[in-house]
Amino acid sequence: MLLLRRLPLGGYPLAKIIGLLLITLGSWVIAVAGLAPFGAPLVVTLWLGLLLGGWGAWARARREGRVPPLHLAWRAVAAWELIFVAGLFAGALLRWHGAVGPALTGTEKPMEIAILNAVLRYPRFPPLDPWFAGFGINYYYLGYVSVGALALVTGTEAALAFNLGFALVVALTVTGVAYLAIALAALTPAAHGRGASGLALLALVLTLMAGNQSAALHLLTGSHLARALDADQLVEALAQRLGGAETLRLSRPVPPGWDGPGFNAIQPAPPEAFDWFRPSRAVYDDVRLPDGSTERRYAITEFPAFSLYLGDLHPHVLAMPVNLLALALALGLAAGGAPMALAACAGAVVGTLYSLNAWDAPTYAAICAGALLTGWRSDGGLDWRRAWPGLAALAGGAGLAALPFALTFSPPAGAAPDTWLAGAPVVGRLGSIFGLAQNRTPLHSFLGMFGLFLLPILGLAIRPAVAGPWARALPVLLPLSLVAGALAGFPLLFLVPLAALLARGAWRARSPAEALVCWAGAVGAAALLVPEAVYIRDHLEGEMSRMNTIFKFFYQGWLIWGLVAAYAAWRILLVGPRDRRDLLWALPAAGLLIGALVYPVGLRWAEP
Repeated sequence: MLLLRRLPLGGYPLAKIIGLLLITLGSWVIAVAGLAPFGAPLVVTLWLGLLLGGWGAWARARREGRVPPLHLAWRAVAAWELIFVAGLFAGALLRWHGAVGPALTGTEKPMEIAILNAVLRYPRFPPLDPWFAGFGINYYYLGYVSVGALALVTGTEAALAFNLGFALVVALTVTGVAYLAIALAALTPAAHGRGASGLALLALVLTLMAGNQSAALHLLTGSHLARALDADQLVEALAQRLGGAETLRLSRPVPPGWDGPGFNAIQPAPPEAFDWFRPSRAVYDDVRLPDGSTERRYAITEFPAFSLYLGDLHPHVLAMPVNLLALALALGLAAGGAPMALAACAGAVVGTLYSLNAWDAPTYAAICAGALLTGWRSDGGLDWRRAWPGLAALAGGAGLAALPFALTFSPPAGAAPDTWLAGAPVVGRLGSIFGLAQNRTPLHSFLGMFGLFLLPILGLAIRPAVAGPWARALPVLLPLSLVAGALAGFPLLFLVPLAALLARGAWRARSPAEALVCWAGAVGAAALLVPEAVYIRDHLEGEMSRMNTIFKFFYQGWLIWGLVAAYAAWRILLVGPRDRRDLLWALPAAGLLIGALVYPVGLRWAEP
């Protein structure tokens, strides 16, 4: 409450995320330093210390009159607890009746339960490699420490802790999304509190329930192969399907690839069961092979609804509640007048993300830094005397939180570049981490992933309240950048002017909610551009590494843009003012929303 006193209820709904994170960080740092073994006594001691410290701080703040005027009404507390319980129940249902049921089999689950067992059975950190290789675990294992801490104090065996930990992550994520939406509505003065619950519901639907358009394309064409078609082939197939053709014949054959041999016709058929897995592979590249032939390869395009049904307790899932906590702290920074402690805490959360799911850290560091700068705006510009110490506190908190993990972690990204620049001190290091991408995401594939979010974001970006005198620029810049991108072989070039316009909107925003939303939208656009320029070099190398890079950054983009799109739609349609131009994005967005909901509805007919 002392840090987030400008947010509704003083940030109370985030207390479970913060408390679990503090216990995790405390026990982890102590175990890494060798001061005490990781076990139930350490976790219980830290928990009691946190409890007593919280009560003491509350009592002192009450005596000094520093408790925020937003008192914790019992009805509001009860409502948030019910939301948490509902999320916990939903998480349990997803784990027990998901892709493989409660079994710890398939995809990454065997590796994840192995890491959780290692965390529970080894008292020092990093825990020993569960494959008996004689090394410490060289992986993002901090999320498993959170689950392990709860397992230790409750006496829960690892197999059950895996499933219950997954349910807990879902509950914390549901609570975090709903609270962030409520906080954004509360910090939008023009809303006067209208429709906050509707914004929370829309945010939950867009971020956690909606899928991409692959399932809808399967339904329209009668074949899952529709997702592997390029734009021209897809238009041909849809036109023939709508014309009632029994066989969809393509003017150009689809090259062979990871989906199987090439083909030049599609035979529509009613699905025997809902194909829940293939929408997670919705972006395709045509890769030139050394023999001169072409192979069509897919990239990983997971999204939260898929991940929650799949049931893997993987770092990108474990990090979601902490991602939302970082956004909430950024909203507090954007509210202005934030104490140094808030900047340091935001930095600590960013540093923790490096240990949870490393490539989330730069994105959320940029969001928090931009939010802090917008919070210190004034009529004369930026108050640098206050901004610089805040940025220093943010960087210091991030560095300290990431240090224990960084000292014991050897990043797998870092193949030596095979060029004369390899020995250069900075360029050589960057070349060992990043390789230049040889392929670009097709525009129709990107729209199939993010078109639902892009439309309301565009609607927000061109509004005079956000763009100012540049409000008329985007309708001109967008087609120009699309044409330029098509000619240059860079279809997503239009994200550059969009990001610039949103960043400018963040600086002009009159409320902290709009400032954070615009800035997060700009950073999200930048994150989505990363795989178009570079790939993260690892043991996969080349196009296989691009597949993994798309996964990492598209997943970030989904959570960030899902929240931004929900706010944008709510802000325009409910808060207003509205005009007829809103129909240009609202009607197609409604169609894309229907298409996105095919995925969660279809899961009822999915077979493991």
